[in-house]
Amino acid sequence: MGSLLCAGAESTHALIYARILQGIGAAGPSALGFSITKDHFTGPERNKILALIAIIVSITPMLGPTLGSWVMMLGSWQTIFILQAVVAIICIVGVFHMPETNTSPRYIPLKKIAGPYLSLFRNPRFLIFTLVFAIVMSPFFAFIAAAADIYIVGFKISKQAFGLFFGLNALSFMTGSFICMKLVTKLNDAILFNLGFGNIIIGGLLLIILPHSHILSFTIPMCLIALGFGLSRPLSINLILETTNNDTGSTSSLMMFINFLFAALTMWFISLCGEWKMITIGCLAVSTSVIAIVILWSMLKQNKK
Repeated sequence: MGSLLCAGAESTHALIYARILQGIGAAGPSALGFSITKDHFTGPERNKILALIAIIVSITPMLGPTLGSWVMMLGSWQTIFILQAVVAIICIVGVFHMPETNTSPRYIPLKKIAGPYLSLFRNPRFLIFTLVFAIVMSPFFAFIAAAADIYIVGFKISKQAFGLFFGLNALSFMTGSFICMKLVTKLNDAILFNLGFGNIIIGGLLLIILPHSHILSFTIPMCLIALGFGLSRPLSINLILETTNNDTGSTSSLMMFINFLFAALTMWFISLCGEWKMITIGCLAVSTSVIAIVILWSMLKQNKK
């Protein structure tokens, strides 16, 4: 519905309202995917599946800008939303063929729907891990918001070339998730977290130190950062899901809400940075990863005690 309304929008405000509806529709499946994963898998096996999901999800930002630029060459911007509606219909058909994974569903009256969410706010481990990993994602969301301006306006490349450079970051994210999937049963989570955050810190330092006279001085560090996110993201999601035993749907929903709340704030912040966008992304990468490492180490020490 949202996609079709976007395609038929005749004003900016109508397009924004239709995009809100589209976002509401997209939010449910993004949270439910993690709930279904927790229903089916446990321990290292769940980490592997979350890494596999990350690999699959990475295909979208890798191909999206390139496909979008081709559609714009062949049709209009409305065509993009029509194609999104077609994809949504295909997804609906797929959902009808999915078995129910919640073996013990509970009926919660609408007036009590806030109960599980309030209990999560009283869960310090959930809040700490969710906030930490939401903050860590800020340089990645800053890149998403600033990439078009940096590549097209700053480095003067075409929209088609932008799709390819943007896709390199998604490919790096996918590679990191693939490495995580292969190593998660051989190495403990702490080592993989250190590898992931280490890549993010190195990429961030390069963005701060290197002169931004060549396109690769931005692309290579961002690929390192994306690789680090791919390594650490499946583990972080699993760590958050393991903080609760019940109400997996509420856990996933609140986790995604907090993530996208920080994403919106980061995208607003990076839009104010003018010519300092690349250095700002580097500073965010280094500072947030260092904070995450310190908090994770302290949490792990408390668990050992």
